[in-house]
Amino acid sequence: MKMKRRLSSAKSVILVLLMLSMSLSAGIVEINRTPWLDSQDPPVPLLEEPPARQFSAGADWELLSSVDYLETTKNTAITPITFNWTAWSSGMVNSTTSVYTSGDSGWHNSIVIDSNDKAHIVFYRDDNSNLMYSTNKTGSWVTSSIETSNNVGKYCNLAIDSNDGLHVSYQYNSGNALRYAYKSASSSSWSTTTIDNTGGKFTSIAIDSNDKPHIAYRDSGGDLGYAEKTGGSWSFSAVQSVGDTAFTSIAIDSNDDIHIAYYDANIKDMFHLTDTSGSWVRTYLEDIGSNTGGTSLDIAIDPTTDEPGISYFDMDATSLKYTYYTGSSWSATTVENSADYGRFNSIAYDSLGNVHISHELNGADDLYYTSDKTGSWVSTAVHTTNSAGTYTAIAVDSNDDIHIAYRYNTGADLYHATVQGHNAGSVTRTGCDRCDLQYFSINSKRIDIESRNMHRQRNANDQRLQSDLQRHGNFLYGRFQDG
Repeated sequence: MKMKRRLSSAKSVILVLLMLSMSLSAGIVEINRTPWLDSQDPPVPLLEEPPARQFSAGADWELLSSVDYLETTKNTAITPITFNWTAWSSGMVNSTTSVYTSGDSGWHNSIVIDSNDKAHIVFYRDDNSNLMYSTNKTGSWVTSSIETSNNVGKYCNLAIDSNDGLHVSYQYNSGNALRYAYKSASSSSWSTTTIDNTGGKFTSIAIDSNDKPHIAYRDSGGDLGYAEKTGGSWSFSAVQSVGDTAFTSIAIDSNDDIHIAYYDANIKDMFHLTDTSGSWVRTYLEDIGSNTGGTSLDIAIDPTTDEPGISYFDMDATSLKYTYYTGSSWSATTVENSADYGRFNSIAYDSLGNVHISHELNGADDLYYTSDKTGSWVSTAVHTTNSAGTYTAIAVDSNDDIHIAYRYNTGADLYHATVQGHNAGSVTRTGCDRCDLQYFSINSKRIDIESRNMHRQRNANDQRLQSDLQRHGNFLYGRFQDG
């Protein structure tokens, strides 16, 4: 008599349930009792029920068997079958961390990630009107001031160049001037300069492939201003007559073409402006309503298409929306159409072109994170204690893990959140040692389960996922947890 065991079929005699928390705090492997577990085995006393699910969201694991199916004669030893699966395995854990608690902080946050996956944040401290800078590049958060020359730092925005140099655009609030600050990766001091003495609200900054900074902002007349640095000097001008520029965001594609998204509060419309044709061309996108607080839009370039995408808050519908350029036209979708999601939003793409958006859920005053990484839009609460989630800024590191800077409103503090990313398939991650797979094999009348190649580094200390295989009635349970 022959038995066909189709390992990839839904009717397979092998049932593997992989459950893993986004923080890898717990997981369960459940294998149904099968013919190679001899029915004459002595009974085993029942153990307690397996632990309940201990995770807030499912992990996306890919299970691969060493063969597609196996056909063999009953009571004949089989060649060992291996199952390999890959999951998130970088050093990142889901977390919310207090970064800076002095004064009234966390306004106008902006975040970038350097080549070592360390975070850098600029923000405005309202109680003393200073432009501030925080980083965890030493392993712990350190905060210092960039400029303290009285009433400076609103509308700050941060960009990073190929050498990890930091570039900041911001407003000199007294007199409404556009200012710029720069710090090299090796330096501890900032150089600052004034670009436009007459305008500087709603700034945004991006760096091209030659490490040249470009800034979009509101000029003195309310029009859309654009500044660029060539050599050691800056040039600036109004590139679009607007009337009431009330938000800007700038991004640069691989051809060094400029893309600017902006909001005209005078006519309540959102536009896209680009110089891809060699001259500035404006495209109307949508009427997004009057400013009711939390007005925000953000633009980024999809690395898989080299086209722009924009997250934005529809103030009429109180909804989070997303639009992207297909190569010939813009395609918009409502991401969250209820409960006032989307204020203070920020967008980033990972290496696979998945969209990641941070934003505030108004009313509840909670920080939310929304992504289409699973193939559909999913929103997840990140910080729900007290009031949090304004002035969000999002960035993605080399492991496709997520970093969010935001304001903890209750304490008037700057916070940093991390969310485990999504990298489909068998993708090697950095920052961990031998962390690419779990392994178990099925032999004649025996199941061997190992926890191998799945430990990670946390606080510079390796922690191996340990296994504890138990028999429970007609099932075997292998529980994996931090050891």
